[in-house]
Amino acid sequence: MLFLGFYFGTLAMVCLYNFHWYNVTKEKSYLYLAIFKALLILVTLQTTQIVVSNEFLIILNTNIIFIYVLLFSREFLALNINAKKINITLVSR
Repeated sequence: MLFLGFYFGTLAMVCLYNFHWYNVTKEKSYLYLAIFKALLILVTLQTTQIVVSNEFLIILNTNIIFIYVLLFSREFLALNINAKKINITLVSR
């Protein structure tokens, strides 16, 4: 249980750090990364049964995490400039 405290504390600090950098630079990639880390904390709390949850919420949060990973990758790598075909595949508009 002590390990989980260090794990969640470290992830929370990384999450706050990224929110801070988003406020300073207004780059969306920091926001996406911070939301990804916050959702990762939530899913880990749900799977370790520290927070009462059901299977549907775990699956839903995992899918939302996947979406934010794609958004972060798209923004961080500047796919709309560097790789337009990959960007179109990710966006699918």
